[in-house]
Amino acid sequence: MTSPAEPTALVEPPPAVDDGPLIEETPDAGWWVAHGPALAGYVLLTAVCFWPVVGHLRTRILSDGGDGASYLWNLWQIPDALVNGHNPFDTRDIFFPVGAHTAFNTNMPLVGVLSWPLQKLFGLGVAANLVQLAAVVLSGLGAYLLAEHVTGNRPASFVAGAAFTFAPYRFVHASHYDLSHLELLPFGILALLLLYEAVPEAAPAAVVGGTPPVPRARRRALVFGAVVGVTFLTDLYYFVFLLIACGVVAAWHWRATLRREMALRLAEAGAAAAVVSAPLVIAMARELAVFHSLDPVRDWAGADNYSANFLSWITPSIDQRIWGTRFVHLNNLWTGGERMAFPGFTILLLAAAGAIWGGRRRRGLWITLGTVFALLSFGPFLHVARRQGGRFVRYGIRYTYWMPYQLLHAIPVVNGVRVPGRFSVVGILALDVLAALALDRLMARRPRWRRVVPAVALLLVMVEFFPQGTVTQAPAIPRPYSAIAAEPGRRAVLEIPLQWRTGFGDFGDVHSDHSIFLYYATRHGKPLAGGMVARFPKRSRQALLDNPVYSQVVPLQEGDPRFMATFDAFDLRRAGIGYVVYHRNEGRPAAFAYLNGLHLPVLADDGTVLVWKVP
Repeated sequence: MTSPAEPTALVEPPPAVDDGPLIEETPDAGWWVAHGPALAGYVLLTAVCFWPVVGHLRTRILSDGGDGASYLWNLWQIPDALVNGHNPFDTRDIFFPVGAHTAFNTNMPLVGVLSWPLQKLFGLGVAANLVQLAAVVLSGLGAYLLAEHVTGNRPASFVAGAAFTFAPYRFVHASHYDLSHLELLPFGILALLLLYEAVPEAAPAAVVGGTPPVPRARRRALVFGAVVGVTFLTDLYYFVFLLIACGVVAAWHWRATLRREMALRLAEAGAAAAVVSAPLVIAMARELAVFHSLDPVRDWAGADNYSANFLSWITPSIDQRIWGTRFVHLNNLWTGGERMAFPGFTILLLAAAGAIWGGRRRRGLWITLGTVFALLSFGPFLHVARRQGGRFVRYGIRYTYWMPYQLLHAIPVVNGVRVPGRFSVVGILALDVLAALALDRLMARRPRWRRVVPAVALLLVMVEFFPQGTVTQAPAIPRPYSAIAAEPGRRAVLEIPLQWRTGFGDFGDVHSDHSIFLYYATRHGKPLAGGMVARFPKRSRQALLDNPVYSQVVPLQEGDPRFMATFDAFDLRRAGIGYVVYHRNEGRPAAFAYLNGLHLPVLADDGTVLVWKVP
């Protein structure tokens, strides 16, 4: 004890500080130390689930030979056009000589450009495999990082990432290269959440030893905008999905959204997105304003058929290895293909637990997000098995339960998003985050189970989702196409059967899918009479059907006995056709007999593919 005679020590007053609390950022483990094991885990799981491709990287391509073949052409065409100084969104290399404007096509310009070095090093097939397998890994990583941001629990988040990237949706769309890039959705939502954290609802706090609030918020705004722009350059469906999801997040954090600083940050994000997406935005604006290349959507445009059924959310996919065949009937009738929305029974149970016990502050956003996108997935009206009611009538179709998708359908251009079943992917992501919340709660309540709980959940998820196989196509291109490639000039190739495909249906030959011809075109590099695009105006379609040669080829290949063709070699040459390719395995005997009678010189013949050269 100090005696009274001793002098009292002088105490310095504390330095003046702001009224706000002090936030000190402490350095954490490096990114690779924290998340590298998760990345390695997704690489391993991808190798297991996609072994038919991973184990045969050079001899099989992740493609079904149909839509997948057209995506292979897209990967090749965009960088090829740029290298040769052509506008990649205006081409006469398909639908010759009318050509096509492809800004609204599913051509993935960014992915095509990024894959170009890989194409030059390893070839188109290997490059496509690497790009698509990378999408699987990154999708898992993106969902993992999002769930880890919400829960702080890495094992639980790893399960969420695996459930997201290996959901049946993935395997249904394995040949839709643009739709395989699911990583854009979790990364975009995560970037926006990080932006909101940098612009809190209250006044900004003082920071010691860290990045000041405004520069940090500006940096995160630019990152968010860049992700939105990259999404726009990859898939327009996911761009719309991301905007709607961001609208839900903005409404959830409405106090921060209404702050002036957040308005500034969102404006910066919008500017960044505009800069990144500018090449495609300009091309789209040109198509709309100059070429009027989008016909208005006057009815449901197939949206009523491409909607998730209520049963879609609880019916396993037929692709599941063990019990999938038991659900063939349901998948064929109501829940398969574009209508698939199954997140897995394990995830459904865990998500229900997360919705109840996940914590009021953490679960609400994901319940809301999942609900919004589940409702959108049902399309313009609700289907429950074969029932859709009959209280209302629109476009000649009766239904009872109106769904929010009708709001989007009323917006021009946006109503081109006419496959509502795909909205389910964001709903699945929300359920996966809720499942991670449930796992986090279970692991906290039972510390002895901290290793067992996520391991069992991961095992159940992977068993539920493990596919029977993976669709692949051979990379080999018939040798006669090399003979065409060796020919000088740019005269067009007329394939028999002649087919034009669009997102609204086929014309020309309608009996089967001939998109593989687009993949073959990557070998010879010459224009095709046929082709495939997502949107093609009616006037251009009519111009093709009125073409003097095509108007005779179409009925000729159908074998109509009442039709008499009259075109000859001179007519073919005048139409710009340099080569006629006949596929014997397609069996068009009337067309073969007529073309053979023209006595065109044979350029190449391997017994299946016959190429005549037009002199």
